Amino acid sequence: MKDLISNNAKFVLDYGQYIIGVIILLLAYGIYRMVKNQKYFLPKKLWTWIASLISSFIIVVGIMAIIGLQVEKQTTGKVLEKFDTMVMENAPPLDFKTVLEDEISSLNHYMGRVVLFNLWATWCKPCLKEFPDLDKLQSTYGKDGFVIITLSDEKRERLLEWHEKNTYEFVSVYKENIDWLDIPIGTARPVTFLIDRNGIIKEYVTGARTYEFWEPKIKALLPLN
Repeated sequence: MKDLISNNAKFVLDYGQYIIGVIILLLAYGIYRMVKNQKYFLPKKLWTWIASLISSFIIVVGIMAIIGLQVEKQTTGKVLEKFDTMVMENAPPLDFKTVLEDEISSLNHYMGRVVLFNLWATWCKPCLKEFPDLDKLQSTYGKDGFVIITLSDEKRERLLEWHEKNTYEFVSVYKENIDWLDIPIGTARPVTFLIDRNGIIKEYVTGARTYEFWEPKIKALLPLN
């Protein structure tokens, strides 16, 4: 369920509150039908008590979810809206440092290669879930002019500690204050951008994705095609 929401973040933010609202109305109507002819509008049978309590609990949770989505729409929603404006445009300049060497680098440094640019964090479980697939992509197509760059805004010490236990072939970089194109990234992770050899952002996706999802998209941009 978490993957489903994460992979469809924009849809969830745009329509989730309406879908939940319809469910709440249906449950409320169901409760009304069960108690409308009862004294003091109280359920009479045990099963109606149970059904009413469960429905009431779901309604409360639904209301809380709507409030949460409203808050999230003001943060993550605005970030995704700005990301939408970047598609089919030149990737904005961004400087960062490599985690292992602590050397200054940038997106422009990788111009001429197909780049999968991934925003992640060690606390982000979907991010960690997709890393084996990303690493497989790097191993398979790295020799053909493809590179994966994973960017975190955590401190280098924390990332070094993580990398001691987790070894991958892709390029790991960090920047403690990610403000790409004046976009505060916040908790919008993972987000991955596919950038062609000319530095054009072809698309971006939210959530953890698989090797099979990315492979045809990457192969279509490589020189061998």
